[in-house]
Amino acid sequence: NANRVRSPNENFAREVMELFTLGVGNYTEVDIKEAARAFTGWHVRNDEFWFNRLQHDTGTKKVFGESGNFDGDDVLRLCLKQEACPRFLAVRLLKEFVMPAPDEATVTAVARSIRAHDFQMTPVLREVLGSQLFFSSAARHSLIKSPVQFVLGTYRALDVRPNLKTTAQIIAALGQDLFQPPTVKGWEGGRLWITSATLLQRANFASSLTTSETYGSISAPLASVEQLAELLLARDADLASAASFFAKASGSRDDRARGALQLLLTMPEFQLT
Repeated sequence: NANRVRSPNENFAREVMELFTLGVGNYTEVDIKEAARAFTGWHVRNDEFWFNRLQHDTGTKKVFGESGNFDGDDVLRLCLKQEACPRFLAVRLLKEFVMPAPDEATVTAVARSIRAHDFQMTPVLREVLGSQLFFSSAARHSLIKSPVQFVLGTYRALDVRPNLKTTAQIIAALGQDLFQPPTVKGWEGGRLWITSATLLQRANFASSLTTSETYGSISAPLASVEQLAELLLARDADLASAASFFAKASGSRDDRARGALQLLLTMPEFQLT
């Protein structure tokens, strides 16, 4: 609401270009200043978008070398028109769904698909998630699970009836306070999900889930270590510790299965997707 005709505020224009469409280095300070003028009057009233015509700059602006009486929609159209835009989005999609460091050829291919589908993401994602790359050894288990993926993925695998209040609390403790990202950019993710503190919290979550109903109750049948590993890991892993625990621990079969399950949930392999 501070972006007014006599005093343009550059924050929104800069964030649109830097964080959501183009990335650093693909725009100039002049582009930012001129785009800020185009966004004047884009305000919020009663928690809804409101175009305040009285505070909109109706003069000619020059953005990315093009001139005109641009408004905010025009600037967004010009951002999408830049070659950097589909590449920027391609990198974001690949890092989120496929691998942490996609190569140049892969980025180019996905960027070409984004442009060909006119930024409709459903067909783009269908191509990406059905590609040989997605199922390749380089991509499989290369991404660290976010707290949401770690917790809710565990729930789904074990058919947990969750306590939503405590679930939200543990996800926040693991570094992903839902709807409260640290900045407008969101969470950086990747290796930053894992610290000495959050790794301990993941282990504590596994302990509480398997020994109490703090986070919910497990409905899935607790079978052998091998069956649990297939359910949770879907990959080759050293199961010696979990198998040894299951075989040697005292208590009922259910108690021993829960102990082995706890070990599986703390394995490095389970932190990856």
